[in-house]
Amino acid sequence: NQMKKEIVIEFALVFFFIIVEVILFIPKNPTGFATIESTVQANCNASGSGCCDVLGARTYTLTCCDNIGSGTFTLTQDVSSAGSCVNMTSSNATLNCNGFTINYATGAPTGAGVNVSTSDLTIEMNNITIQNCIINAGSNTSASQYGIWFNRPQHSNVSNNTITTGGTYDNIGLYIRQGVGYTNFTVNTITTVGTNAVGGNIGIYGISSAHNRIANNTVRTRGIGENNTGIYLEEGSNNTVQLNNITTNGTSFNH
Repeated sequence: NQMKKEIVIEFALVFFFIIVEVILFIPKNPTGFATIESTVQANCNASGSGCCDVLGARTYTLTCCDNIGSGTFTLTQDVSSAGSCVNMTSSNATLNCNGFTINYATGAPTGAGVNVSTSDLTIEMNNITIQNCIINAGSNTSASQYGIWFNRPQHSNVSNNTITTGGTYDNIGLYIRQGVGYTNFTVNTITTVGTNAVGGNIGIYGISSAHNRIANNTVRTRGIGENNTGIYLEEGSNNTVQLNNITTNGTSFNH
């Protein structure tokens, strides 16, 4: 009996010390796992501007021009910026303007209404959506205004946007840059206007991109110079361009 009591006591002591170790040494917030709240806030206010509110898991409202991370961001009012307005630098991001207006380049020589790119070329960008936006250039006294600058994302969607660029020359409504692939650019209304004799305004311009679909867009390009083009693709392959309504106007060599 005495031996049995000693065994029970020893077992109880071992169990007690195991429980104490578990309580003392398991961290409250394990290293490498940020809390949900901090992750959401980082995605919401990537630039620290404080104009983004959290609605739920990766769902936010946006009330000014900002840098945004992954998640779904919905405009709740018109926004404006002296330069570029919304910068999208992460995969799995949606910008839904909900019919509100982005005014960009109101006080700068150039800019983009929505800039989709990352400076780190080793990072792939996928699943980017831009929809229901009205994007207007605020200045018509400088060159190279871009409604949407779309650089490198794949498997994405740009649809139902109204884009107007206005500047002296080389204005592009939708600029599809290197590496963009497997993306739909559909049902957008794009107007590019140039006020300089140099011309060179383009509604949709794609370079070094492949396997994209450009369809059912309305493109109007005009300027007082030459070489105003509706849709211009170069150095790409396997892109589908169909059912677009294109109007160009200028002195000569308009396409």
